Amino acid sequence: MKLVTAIISEHRLGTVKAALLAFGVPELSVSEAGVRLAGEARTYRGTVYEVDIFPRLRIEVLCDFLDAEDIARVIASAVRTEVGGGEKVWVSDIDLVIPVSACPYGAVV
Repeated sequence: MKLVTAIISEHRLGTVKAALLAFGVPELSVSEAGVRLAGEARTYRGTVYEVDIFPRLRIEVLCDFLDAEDIARVIASAVRTEVGGGEKVWVSDIDLVIPVSACPYGAVV
């Protein structure tokens, strides 16, 4: 199995969910993440602030190894913009998955 993980901007979540659903991925996990970038000056109501942590979302999809590259490409195409914003997509190997609600080992692992 593979785990496709992506760090995306918060406002791209709807686009990614729609793209994954159209591809046939019904489930994904979403959690909050902060990405540290080189300090940027942002203006808010006339005052300039130095910002170095930006709010992002972490999306994870557990899938078959044959689908992992396609799912990563779907996510990447859904979040791609003209301007770089710190979005990343990567794929990891998963050696063991134990369903917690019906643990086949009968014990806590």
